[in-house]
Amino acid sequence: MTAYKSNSVGFKTQAQIDAEGKERPFLIQQLTLRPLTRRSHDIGTMLRAIRAAEQTIPRRLDLYDLYEDFLSTDAHLRSVYDKYVMAVTNIDWQYLDANGQEVQKMKEWIDSPDFELTIAEILKSKLWGYTMIEYEFYGDGTFKAFLIPRKHMRPKLGVVASQQTGDEGINIREGIYADTILEAGDETDLGLLMVAAQYVIFKRASLTDWSEFAEVFGRPIIDAVWDGFDEDQKIALTEALDKMGGGGQLIRPAGTTVTLLPGASNNPTGELYKGIWDVCNAEISKLFRGQTETTESSDSSGYAQAAVHAGTESDIDRMNIKFVRRILNRRLLRILEVNGVVPPGGSFSVKGENEEHMSKVAKLDMDVKLKTVIGLPMNDDHFYENYGVEKPANYDEMKAKQEAQKVAQEMGGGFNMTSMAEAMIKLRDAGFFDEAR
Repeated sequence: MTAYKSNSVGFKTQAQIDAEGKERPFLIQQLTLRPLTRRSHDIGTMLRAIRAAEQTIPRRLDLYDLYEDFLSTDAHLRSVYDKYVMAVTNIDWQYLDANGQEVQKMKEWIDSPDFELTIAEILKSKLWGYTMIEYEFYGDGTFKAFLIPRKHMRPKLGVVASQQTGDEGINIREGIYADTILEAGDETDLGLLMVAAQYVIFKRASLTDWSEFAEVFGRPIIDAVWDGFDEDQKIALTEALDKMGGGGQLIRPAGTTVTLLPGASNNPTGELYKGIWDVCNAEISKLFRGQTETTESSDSSGYAQAAVHAGTESDIDRMNIKFVRRILNRRLLRILEVNGVVPPGGSFSVKGENEEHMSKVAKLDMDVKLKTVIGLPMNDDHFYENYGVEKPANYDEMKAKQEAQKVAQEMGGGFNMTSMAEAMIKLRDAGFFDEAR
C-alpha cells in the first residue's frame, strides 16, 4: 500500500512511488501540492490573472487555475486542445544512432507512456506557456518522466518553488538537476490558452442568457381568471397552477385586461445566443487549427474549401512536429547522454519525415486535376488503392457503359466517319464488344 504523509499545512504530499512501483523524483516529493481553485470567471478576473502573470515578479497561479477550469468544463476547447496535441503523439517517432540504425532500447522507450508524456508536454509548452519535465534514472538502466506541476514553476528564475505562492525552492539550472530536468517554451509566454480564455468566458455568459431565454420564452404563459370576490377561489387556483410546474403564470380577476408585449422581438428564436456561441467556437478553432472546416461543419463549405483548410491544419501540425523534434534533439538528448542512456551522435526523428508531406485531400485534388484537366492517362486502380474506395465486382461492365455513354455524348454534335471510327476503337478498348458477346 502506498504511504502518504501530511505536511505542515495539512495537505497531502505525492506518493513516493508511482503506479508502476518506480520511486518518484526527490524534487517532486518536496512540493506542497494544492487542489485547483474553481471560481466564477469573467473578463475582469481573466485580465487580473494575466496582469499578475506579467508582473516583474510574475504569479501564474490564478491564470493556471483558469486554464485548468476551462479545459475541464468546455467541450469544444478540450476537443481542439487534444487534437492539437495528437499531431505529435499519433505519428511514428524513432531514435537513430550515429550510423542511422534504430536502437532497440530507445524503440521500447518510445513505445512507453513516458515518451508520450514527454512529447505531449513539450508541445503543451505552446499552450500553457512553459513546461518542465523531470527524469529519474534507475540502476537497472531504465528511466521515467514526471511533469513538474506548473503552479510551482518559476521560468524566469529557473526555480521550482516549494509552495505554489512563493519563489523559494530548488534551482534546476545548477547541480544535478541541470542534468535531469527538461525545460521547454518561452519564459515570458503565457500560451495559446490565454487567447482562448476570453471566448470561453463569452460562451459561458451567452449560454446562461440562452438558458434564461428558453425558460422565459420557451414555455406557455397560463392566463387564469377568477371572479375577483372569492379569495378562497384565488388561493385554490394559485395552488393548482403551482403544481403544474415552472411555466409563466398570470392570475387576474374577471373584467381586467392584461396585454402581454413580446420581449424578444429582435431575437424571437434565440438565434442571437447561438450566433455568439458559434462565433466563439469558430475563433477557438482558428486559434488552434488555423481554420474551422476540420472541426466545425458548415452548410456552405465545399470540397475546395475543406481541402484548403485541411492543408492549413497540416502546416500547423508539421510546424509543431518540428518544434518537438528540435527540443528532443537539443535538450532531451543531452540529458540522456549525460546519464549514459545513449552515446553521442544519435537523434530523434519521424519515420518518413523526409518524404513529401501531403495530406490525402491534397493528393486527391492533384490526381483529379492530372486526370481531368491535363488529361494524363491514369489507371483507375490508383484511386481504388490509395483512397480506400471499394472496387465494384462488375467493374468492367460499368466501365464499358461509361465509355459508351461518353462516346455517345461526343457524337451528339454531328456524325462523320472519323468520329465513328474513333468511337468504335474506344468501345473496343473498353471491352464493350466483349460484353456484347
